[in-house]
Amino acid sequence: MSSLSLTTSYVDAYLSLHPTHSGLSVQDAHKALQNRTCQGADYLGWIDLPSTIRANIADIQETAERLRAISDVLIVCGIGGSYLGARAIIEALGSSENTCEIVFLGNHLS
Repeated sequence: MSSLSLTTSYVDAYLSLHPTHSGLSVQDAHKALQNRTCQGADYLGWIDLPSTIRANIADIQETAERLRAISDVLIVCGIGGSYLGARAIIEALGSSENTCEIVFLGNHLS
C-alpha cells in the first residue's frame, strides 16, 4: 500500500490570509485533528485508516467471499456519502466475473 502525502506549499500564502471560520489557523486545526482534541474527535477513525486497514483486510476478503457465495444481488441503500462512497469504491475497483449484481437504491430524498 502506498503512502499519501499532502503538500500545501501552493496554498500556504492564501490560507494564511484567510483563516478558517472558527478562528483556528490551518496548522492549529491540523494539530487538533492529529491530537484528537477538536470538536467531533469521536469520529476521526478515518485518520488512521491507511495504517490500520492491513489488519482488517483478511476479514474483509473472507466476508466478501461468504457474501458472494450466498448472494445474487447486493442492494446499496443510502443518500449522500452513504450512497456515493459505496458507489465510488465499487466503480473504482471495478467488477469481476464472480461478483453478484449490485443495485443502487434510494440515492435521493424524493
